[in-house]
Parts: sequence; C-alpha cells; structure tokens
Amino acid sequence: MNRLLPFELIAATRFLREGRMQTLLIVAGVAIGVAVIVFMSALLSGLQTNIIRRTLSAQSHIVILPPQEVARPLRVEDGPQIAAIVQRQSQRLRSID
Repeated sequence: MNRLLPFELIAATRFLREGRMQTLLIVAGVAIGVAVIVFMSALLSGLQTNIIRRTLSAQSHIVILPPQEVARPLRVEDGPQIAAIVQRQSQRLRSID
C-alpha cells in the first residue's frame, strides 16, 4: 500500500477487495434504493400536478350569487338594440322575518 493515502481510503479498499460479493450486493442495494426514491418522487409529483390541474380546470354548472350581485338587463322598447346594457339592482332586497 502507498503510505501517502489516508487511512480511511486504505481501510475501505481492503474491505471492498476482501468481500467482493458483499460489495456488489451493497452497491446494488444502494442503487435500487436510490432508483425507488427517484421513481416515487417523480410519481408523486406527477399525481400532484394532475390533481391540481383537474381541480382548477373544473367549472361548476350552477353559480349562486347574492341578490345584490345579480345583474339584470335594461329593457329599451323603442329603436334597435345593439347590445344589452347590464345594470346592478338599485335597491337592496331584504327578506321579511
């Protein structure tokens, strides 16, 4: 062995050379573990993106608004109408107890 190498490197190479099968199994296990973590993070990220996209792109069939926010068209009887003019209600409606 070279005396210029640090102790940790000398010890690591000695153990790696002595148990070659064990070394291969350890390296394979670490590689499989990292691959599973990468796969799961990509899968979860894709599912999260899909759920967010579906939720935000969905539109309701019915929209319920309070009476003061409902617009009503003005009716002009004389002359042709080019476009409907929409105006908010002038008074606030209250329910009677």
